[in-house]
Amino acid sequence: DNIGRFPANYTTGTTTDVTGLPTTGVPVYVTLYTQIGGAWYTNSYTYTAAGTPTPAAMISPADTATLAGASQTFTWNAANGATRYQLWVGTSPGIDNIGRFPANYTTGTTTDVTGLPTTGVPVYVTLYTQILGSWYTNSYTYTAAVP
Repeated sequence: DNIGRFPANYTTGTTTDVTGLPTTGVPVYVTLYTQIGGAWYTNSYTYTAAGTPTPAAMISPADTATLAGASQTFTWNAANGATRYQLWVGTSPGIDNIGRFPANYTTGTTTDVTGLPTTGVPVYVTLYTQILGSWYTNSYTYTAAVP
């Protein structure tokens, strides 16, 4: 009950107002408890909160940073309701000619990218976040390291 119990002290009625709902398009799980003859029975429901989900955002390295070398660890925040993530890394926006990291997605918030150029060229990274079966993106531009 991380949002709350409504009403806080039960009711004999058939309606209640719920406050404090998220507005980011994430799942909201509701359990309706009914007391009959001293026993409690439940029905569970899943709804989608209003609004648009917020995809993960890169924490490190910061957008526009110069990368460390031919390999770099990328870290992002955990997006509410996200089920998996993936980075597409390329030498042009929106492509993955350097690779997809990790190759089979991750539920974590970090991945190591290898095979980066070391010639000072722009490197484009798209962070994909899957929320409720849909993919959302945030894009970043870095500068490749120069040895």
